[in-house]
Amino acid sequence: MSRRRSRLHNELALLAGELETLAPITSESLEIEAMRLVALQTLRDFLLPRLALSQPPVLVALVGSTGAGKSTLLNSIAGEVISPVGALRPTTKVSRYWSSKDNALSLTPNSNHVEIGTHPLLQTMVLVDTPDLDSDVVEHRTEALAVADRADAILFVTTANRYGDAIVWTTLTSLAANRPVAVVLNRTPSRATGARNDLQARLRRAGLSDVSLFTISEQRIESARQRLSPQALQRVSAYLRGLSPTAARLERAAETIVDALTGLLDWLGGWNQEQTARAAAIEAKARRVQAEVDQFSLKRRRWRRDRPLPPEIEARVDNLAEERVSIRQPVPLDRLRHGWQVLVDADFDGTWSD
Repeated sequence: MSRRRSRLHNELALLAGELETLAPITSESLEIEAMRLVALQTLRDFLLPRLALSQPPVLVALVGSTGAGKSTLLNSIAGEVISPVGALRPTTKVSRYWSSKDNALSLTPNSNHVEIGTHPLLQTMVLVDTPDLDSDVVEHRTEALAVADRADAILFVTTANRYGDAIVWTTLTSLAANRPVAVVLNRTPSRATGARNDLQARLRRAGLSDVSLFTISEQRIESARQRLSPQALQRVSAYLRGLSPTAARLERAAETIVDALTGLLDWLGGWNQEQTARAAAIEAKARRVQAEVDQFSLKRRRWRRDRPLPPEIEARVDNLAEERVSIRQPVPLDRLRHGWQVLVDADFDGTWSD
């Protein structure tokens, strides 16, 4: 690991550690705890694993509706069965990753279903088959969108009779906002030439004219091999080969963390002020209680030395002791501010060039 990348990795690891220690405080607010988790998980699950690599791979997610042919497409590209296919829906219940051994290090800790391969494409990328976007199981839809959100590029797989579904356009518009997206119009009948033209026109009207579009004609697939013909994959494979590793996704991840840290710092600043003000109020109260105790002690010396404190003063003393135990120290914010600045100044392109 280069010196610059090692330094950045170490500083961000320290930031992640600092975020972990804040849990008892940020858990007081659901909104703030969500910010802390976003920042911590993006660091731990995405940024730090990729900074540990000599070159981060392009994560390409195959996304689409049930039965669109995502698994078949991945198996065909790989030349082997990476993701089983079948008539049962949904077939793909968990995300299945296809990666080289080295690039597997960049995957999140919960990426359990990983198939290691040596295909030339895997030198620069990881491909993942996601569960169906329209699955009846909420967890499947949630996982598909979560993987797609982490991806550097998307292969959106649909069919001639499903590309008009509302979920296609909602998801396409969201994903294409900050990453390359290619649409694969799969299982297109040879005579239905209008489907491609209609889909292209819809993409243009939706402001998605930059989205690449590939058509795969309907064809017989051998059940034993579960693959499309090499000819059908030529343009898709060429597109994938043209996807070069980029720092753009790393920069977006850094922006996500910076936004979360900005909210955290603002909230913690207010929290610190509250704790300082509360501590000052308790100490002012302590001085008043101590004055009462001192005044009573003077009277006690005049009367009987063993005379106890009056119950009302005793109660105030006990209550004060409880309040003093509850005083919380302000959180040092220097490390969070430093981590925020490190991310703002980070040059991810330059990080891998030295």
